[in-house]
Amino acid sequence: MNYEQPSQHHGITAGMPFKLEWCCQHSDIWDDDEEGPPCEVCPLYEQEIDSYNHFCLERWKYLDVTGRDRGFGENPLREEAIDFHLSRYGANDPDFYETIFQIEIALFSHKQKEEKKRQEKEKNKTDSPATKGPQKNYSRPVSRRTSNIGKKRR
Repeated sequence: MNYEQPSQHHGITAGMPFKLEWCCQHSDIWDDDEEGPPCEVCPLYEQEIDSYNHFCLERWKYLDVTGRDRGFGENPLREEAIDFHLSRYGANDPDFYETIFQIEIALFSHKQKEEKKRQEKEKNKTDSPATKGPQKNYSRPVSRRTSNIGKKRR
C-alpha cells in the first residue's frame, strides 16, 4: 500500500510506502503537532476497521505466537490450537475459524517467501568472492608429538 498523493507539510511523496505508525488511527504521534495528521493522503482515510475482522486478526496474532510447532522451520497453525483458542473466547464458530484460516494462508505464505528471500540473500553474501580469502585446511589430520614414557626398545 502506497501513498497516492504527496503531502509537503509531512514530507510524504506520491508512491512512498504507507507507514502504519503515521496513521492517526493507530498512533498518537500527531497529538502535539499543530498541522495534524496527513489524513488527506492516508490510504486508510475514512475507512473503519470492521470489528469482526479486527477480532479475527487479533486472534491470529495471538495464535501466531502460541499455536505453531517450531522445529527446524516454521509450520502452519495447528488446527487444535485454533479450535481451543476460539473456544476460550466463546467464538468457536465456522465463520471465525475460516477467517482465521484465510489470514493464516495469506500471511504464512508471505512469511515463507520473505524467509526464502532472506536465506538466498544470506547465501549470496557468503558465496560472494569478496568474502573469500586465504583459508586454512582443517580437514586433514594434525600430527601430534607425544613423548614416550616407557623404555625404548631396540
